[in-house]
Amino acid sequence: AAAAAAPSAAAAASSDADATAKAARRVSFVLPEPEAPKHAKAQLSPSLALCIRSVFAAHLWHCSIVQDAIALSTHLKFHPSLPRPQVSGDSDAVRALKAFENPPPALEGLAEGTAVLVTLPHASMASKAKVVRVRAGTSMAAAKEEGAVAVGMRLEAKDRKNPHMICPATVSEVLPEGRVKVHFDGWSESFDYVASLDDDDLHPVGYAQSVGHKLEVPRGYGDAFKWPKYLKEIGAVPVPIELLQGPSNQEMIECHAAAADNPELYAHPLHPHPLKLVHRASGWGCDGRRQEHGLGCNRGFGDCDELQRYRCTEHCDYDLCPDCMSTLVGFDEDLAAAPLSQEDRVIVVTADGKEHDVTLPSLRLSSDDADAGDEMVDDSAGLVPRLMVELWEKGVQRLQFVFAQG
Repeated sequence: AAAAAAPSAAAAASSDADATAKAARRVSFVLPEPEAPKHAKAQLSPSLALCIRSVFAAHLWHCSIVQDAIALSTHLKFHPSLPRPQVSGDSDAVRALKAFENPPPALEGLAEGTAVLVTLPHASMASKAKVVRVRAGTSMAAAKEEGAVAVGMRLEAKDRKNPHMICPATVSEVLPEGRVKVHFDGWSESFDYVASLDDDDLHPVGYAQSVGHKLEVPRGYGDAFKWPKYLKEIGAVPVPIELLQGPSNQEMIECHAAAADNPELYAHPLHPHPLKLVHRASGWGCDGRRQEHGLGCNRGFGDCDELQRYRCTEHCDYDLCPDCMSTLVGFDEDLAAAPLSQEDRVIVVTADGKEHDVTLPSLRLSSDDADAGDEMVDDSAGLVPRLMVELWEKGVQRLQFVFAQG
């Protein structure tokens, strides 16, 4: 039986081979191997593609060209062979990434007009800019010892756009001829202004309390605002009071001068004369009670018998308790903080004409080669609006830059 089965299997195999050969002869064509594209592009991930579409849609909306985009998409549907403009050279995102692989430039190498790339707060991509001026860092501690003003010092200033408001402010720039640029803590640069130190819009720390005016809290500052606590948190010191020679500051200046040479005296904003700790601590009431804007204590006459008493040295029958004295900068040594040194800063101007105050780590030099390929160079765009292509390209570049940085 085995001998009979062997020839039968061989015959079946031969029959299958003949059928395969006949089928191959009936094939009249051969499928070519797919050619690799000459300019292959990496495929975008679904999440990145979705982000780019969203950014592109937002561009269309904000540019008020949604209707044009709909008409264009309908046209392209029936004319798929229209050429598309191409960007020559590396994209802005690629050039920015290459630039930020290098260390920040040296301060002495940044002359006026130097082309740079800058990363601004909340920006999705590095921006081109030019250096306007540089500002070397200063130490507030050294300036305080010399009785000078330095960047980072604090003061109180009137908001010129809202003249009824007095706000905590920062010296953001020291200018020639006794002028400074002030920036309101927690607010945008649109409220900044330049003023002379003797301008009556600039006041020492504590001025608002001295005249019973509300001091606005920096935006985003959640705690109850007191100058000593705030200055320790940010590591800053007040502008020396003798520098702010505005007419409305003279009473505070005179009180401060009277107490300056005696460590036992305190020049508190609430009173025009220096105060001193006295030993008689019974039968008195705090004159700082019931202050407006939450700064005073609630102690009446006789509630202060066990507390330290700070009394006017000019016999005005004026007393303050330790709680009311705590609003004086320098009264509580535990709240004293070593002032921070201010780092080097650079003022740059971007293409929209706005100036920005930035630090060196946010800057990189921009090469001349990078500027050569900024524009589209293909003129065979046909009916495809160049603006649409530029919007799309910029959306892709911004997101690629953000993803690479993250």
